Amino acid sequence: MIKKFISIFFVVSCLVSCSKNLDLNAQKYFDEYKVKGCFVLYDLKKDKYHIYNSSRAHKRFYPASTFKILNTIAALETKVAKDENFFLKWDGVSGVIASHKQDHTLKLAFKNSTLWFYQEIARRVGLEHMQEIVDKAKFGNREIGDQIDQFWLEGPLRISALEYIEFLKGVHLETFAFSKETYVKAKRVFIEEKTQDYIFRAKTGTTVFNGEQLCWYVGYIEQSENTYVFAMNVSSPRPDNFLEGKAIKSRVPLTLKILKEEFKIL
Repeated sequence: MIKKFISIFFVVSCLVSCSKNLDLNAQKYFDEYKVKGCFVLYDLKKDKYHIYNSSRAHKRFYPASTFKILNTIAALETKVAKDENFFLKWDGVSGVIASHKQDHTLKLAFKNSTLWFYQEIARRVGLEHMQEIVDKAKFGNREIGDQIDQFWLEGPLRISALEYIEFLKGVHLETFAFSKETYVKAKRVFIEEKTQDYIFRAKTGTTVFNGEQLCWYVGYIEQSENTYVFAMNVSSPRPDNFLEGKAIKSRVPLTLKILKEEFKIL
């Protein structure tokens, strides 16, 4: 009898969950840029998920530089960084991208996606506290291993697009056990664009996964009456010049096209 009840409860739960999911026909956008990938948008007001390529949306990948969202929260929550003006001096060596070869504040490092800066942040946070932060945020598989400055780039940490939606919802709604001060300061760092009509917070990420170039674009848009949370990732053959790959070139324009044309956002 108990097993029967559990079975019925599971079926009902699935039906409720599925009723919140809407298929999104976005194949043409991925075809246009000649990449494979997935896209998820969550409508907070309607409590609806719009999903393109559901099987991939459930698949976990390395978070790459999108982890800078949680790494920023970790820095602020542990007091490694006081605020967005926290400063680190460039060592004169680190970095392969021109914009990284300079002194940085936390705000600038997030904008430039500066690896050396966030690796130093992670070292100062330390493995024990970083694991606590990852656990509190229920971030992906929650595994960080023992390499404090590499785990988001080469594993073992992995996260799916759908899990990213849940993480970003938690950041927006401030449901994780972080201080109000941390949320306020972190959200200032995450702003990509702010207008009279909306606040757009987002982060890109790029790495190699199973021999391909893997790129992410995740974030959320706050409007006066609603909030939309999105997460997408794309893959393409690994290029000789990593900055010239199809995946890295398509992630932002592809996402913006879907948001504007399919949902009339932005």
